Amino acid sequence: MEFNLHHLRMFLTVAKYENYSRAAAELFISQPALSAQIASLEKNLGFSLFTRYGRGVILTAEGQVLYEQVTVFLEKYDSINQVVTDIKSMKVGSVQLAATTTAGIYIVPALLGEYHRRYPNIELFLEINNRHQVERQLLNNQADLAVMGIVEHTNELSIEPFLPNELVVVASPEYHLHKVQRQYKLPELSEEPLLIRESGSGTRLDVENVLKELGVEFKTLVELGSIEAIKRGVAVEMGITVLPKQAIEVEVAAGSLKVLQVQGFPIRRRWCIACREGRKLSLAATVLKDYLLDWGRIFNSTLN
Repeated sequence: MEFNLHHLRMFLTVAKYENYSRAAAELFISQPALSAQIASLEKNLGFSLFTRYGRGVILTAEGQVLYEQVTVFLEKYDSINQVVTDIKSMKVGSVQLAATTTAGIYIVPALLGEYHRRYPNIELFLEINNRHQVERQLLNNQADLAVMGIVEHTNELSIEPFLPNELVVVASPEYHLHKVQRQYKLPELSEEPLLIRESGSGTRLDVENVLKELGVEFKTLVELGSIEAIKRGVAVEMGITVLPKQAIEVEVAAGSLKVLQVQGFPIRRRWCIACREGRKLSLAATVLKDYLLDWGRIFNSTLN
């Protein structure tokens, strides 16, 4: 059998009007050309589709069976075609986005607003976890993309830096170290209690790497389960901390926290966009990734 969608649509149009002339007018072809196309379809099928009835035609029994099936088929085809069109025009789709705690709270929400305004029908799902969990989500295909800092599984993940991540030393404005206006060396601070995140956190790994690079060991570590808890602890003078600059902007502006001047700080790191190596991203996820990278390029250009 050799026929195509065009033949099937012509068949349905003739069945709709039960008249070749009226069907031909709707299809913008001549009546003889339409008759020839239906005759060709009947020849390929091996049975008649229509029989003469007065000045028009009606479906044969075989034609009626085919009509019912073709109607369902073309409705489904048109529905699929519309879905494809909607996907291509970003009218439908979803993105599973993961983020480490700091990025998910202080970076990502501000970036997603414009993307959502451009593509309001794309569903965005943001899940915030520590670094270990985010990497696991990517490797297990539970997330399309992630925004994070340090990445360990570099052979299994595709990493693209896009925004600066500056680590600063922070204390309460009333903390005794602020009473002397000078720049400290990090070893001078090693007697102070250092408030840090839990093991598995990207922020903690950043801090541990910085201390290792500088050969500094703090005598007292206070482990807290969130950045908010750390900031509250620092505000009531439990000790000092090292945090991404973006995480303390509100508190610094309000005067509840203050950046200590420490030699070698800020430590400059990068926020990255990560996905599993070799993963074929959906159109919605690809557009989100490109949007974030473009946003990063624009932001970085303002720093030069």
